[in-house]
Amino acid sequence: MRTIQAPHSTENECAVLGALLATSGRAYDRIGDVLREADFHHEQHQLIYRAIEALAKAGRPADTITVTDWLEGQRSLQKAGGRSYISEIAGNAPPASNIIRYAEIVVERRMARQLMGVAQALEEIAYEGGDVHARMDRAQSLLLELGEARQSSEPASIDQVLADTVQWVQERHESGETVTGLGTGLLDLDEKTAGLQAGDLIVLAGRPAMGKTALAQTIAEHVAVNDGGVLVFSLEMSLRQSGLRALASQGSVDLRELMNPANIKTDETWTRLCEAMERLSGKNFYIDDSASISCAQMLAKARRHKRKHGLSLIVVDYIQLIDQGASSRGRTEVVSEISRALKLMAKALKVPVIALSQLNRSVETRADKRPVMSDLRESGSIEQDADVIMMMYRDDYYNPNSKFQGVAEVIIAKQRMGPTGRIGLLFEKAFSRFKNYLGALPDPDGKPEPGFGGASYGAFSMGGK
Repeated sequence: MRTIQAPHSTENECAVLGALLATSGRAYDRIGDVLREADFHHEQHQLIYRAIEALAKAGRPADTITVTDWLEGQRSLQKAGGRSYISEIAGNAPPASNIIRYAEIVVERRMARQLMGVAQALEEIAYEGGDVHARMDRAQSLLLELGEARQSSEPASIDQVLADTVQWVQERHESGETVTGLGTGLLDLDEKTAGLQAGDLIVLAGRPAMGKTALAQTIAEHVAVNDGGVLVFSLEMSLRQSGLRALASQGSVDLRELMNPANIKTDETWTRLCEAMERLSGKNFYIDDSASISCAQMLAKARRHKRKHGLSLIVVDYIQLIDQGASSRGRTEVVSEISRALKLMAKALKVPVIALSQLNRSVETRADKRPVMSDLRESGSIEQDADVIMMMYRDDYYNPNSKFQGVAEVIIAKQRMGPTGRIGLLFEKAFSRFKNYLGALPDPDGKPEPGFGGASYGAFSMGGK
């Protein structure tokens, strides 16, 4: 069997160490933020660099004598090659002016070694038995982890964090902007959330027929029409169904007419359809209707999409349909894994992710059908991972004689950085869309709900974890 040598460059490893020793460690400031001990292939070079790094960070000179003494104190001198080897490296030191390039080559070789390790793991996965789709997901996860490792960042000092934060606050104060995130076009929702924040996981939950998909679509269309980039993973509806809803929403055309085009009787309807197409034509709005897709596949697609088209918002419809492969794990554990992966996707891509979720049937057994967080189906860690949890309720669905026909309540059950409470929206079911609502909301019999600010159920209380 052919033996493949792990990628490395002994010459450049020695060049980096030699330049550091020749400058008594002063050149460390130029490469310390890009070069790590683990980047070196040879163990003796790792140990020598460890000594130089420790001395440099302590503000002490790092020459052949001090490095040798430090290693001797750590009982690692012989493993590092001994005094003669360290002196030889220092004696053959190249110009320190090129140390950055030497360090870059060392890092590149380490990345190549990691890639080789992943390639070997991929080969093993390919020959394993079991579900091929699950194996493909594992393979894709390995490649994504490799990419994440390449993009990892260093911890930021509190001085840097506070300086950046104050600048952010000052810029928005001067601009007068009240929506600091991505606007939804729904005024009350934007007021309570300050917009959808980059890196946040927003869970939108509700029982069937509450309008979850219509609300997510309303927000997505608003973002796209206002020149944002939108990617929707529609696991439940086909592209045709999504297209019909978009035409109904943007053209104010009854969805029932579009579902049965033979019922279209007037030229006005065709005019509205043309206007809807013009409104969305050329916008950065993409829909993926893969029926079976895992979180790893979604992340890979979203990452490629962001590089190619730009991205402002991701919508996932819905959590319980995400395919994580055959497993002996319980469903709650699987959903917990999904919610964590969606949160990591939002953070990695620096965009808000709206993920739709079902609610348990227990809602239907209560007198008050308004959902609470414990109603989240197979909730697992959804409550922990989500930055915002919004739940939908329509009084006219449960009470046909309700005075609040077409009014939907969006209950903000959790908001990590803002208030909880509820807002009202106008649900235009025929057009599959939501609009701003300025009227009153139904009174839930004066019974206060946890986290909603009292008996009126309309006041807002500050959230948090």
